[in-house]
Amino acid sequence: MNTPRWLLLAVALLPLAAAAFPPLPPHEIFGTVRDELGQPLTGSAVVLFEGPSGVKRQAPLSEWSEPGVHYRLSIPMEAGLSEEPALPTALRPNAAFRLRVRLGRTTYLPIEMSGDLAALGASGGRTRVDLTLGVDADENGLPDAWEKATAKRLGLLWTPGAWPPDAQYPGSGMTFREVYLSGTYAVTPPDGFALEIRRADGPAPTLAFTAVQGRTYVLEAAAQWGAWQPVAFRLRASGPGADSSSAPVDTYRATDTRRVELEAPTVPDVPLQFFRLKVQ
Repeated sequence: MNTPRWLLLAVALLPLAAAAFPPLPPHEIFGTVRDELGQPLTGSAVVLFEGPSGVKRQAPLSEWSEPGVHYRLSIPMEAGLSEEPALPTALRPNAAFRLRVRLGRTTYLPIEMSGDLAALGASGGRTRVDLTLGVDADENGLPDAWEKATAKRLGLLWTPGAWPPDAQYPGSGMTFREVYLSGTYAVTPPDGFALEIRRADGPAPTLAFTAVQGRTYVLEAAAQWGAWQPVAFRLRASGPGADSSSAPVDTYRATDTRRVELEAPTVPDVPLQFFRLKVQ
């Protein structure tokens, strides 16, 4: 069992509002938990929160209620992370708290806590914190087990610190961190995380990509570059959850690793459209 230790996070204070009376709305911490190979964790795991005042919360992993999210923790303002429970921020600078993951009888301290922590603790706010399990000897945010598996696949010798997360993954046009997050390290680089145009004519363009088991995908469209908006799409590939006659969906969660085709929406009287795919 990993030895618990306190995590210190430097968090900027939010501007203080007028005095309010408790109880204030809680703050929600949510995100994904990944195993040492980068796969989203499944099963009966539980995410645990403990504040310095002794306030504890726990949340079991659940079905994905929104793309890329399978745990949620509601943190009360009296968690002991602010000077006074009535203040509209629950975290003061260098506030210490602990997030752990329990699998069976073993409790793990994640090697990574990634997310936008600038607003962490705001009353009624939400903060995404993604957690990664495993050993990270070089402390670069990539689990050693994933790096070793990647080195074996590439035919390279692995040593701690050999691959900076922002270095280019050979043949993919992506960084090592991006390949880790997308789960495409076990996929041949040309078939990695990329959106292919299969057909541009007809009533709806047909796009294709390689979906990786456990990942969730969202399609975005724009009439001009940069003005991205999530759009519904139809799945065309055969297999579980991929019925071309089904109603449009907002997201696709892959139950296996395979090539997927989809029909993208079109906008009347718009001569040019851009599409991009996001993985969570």
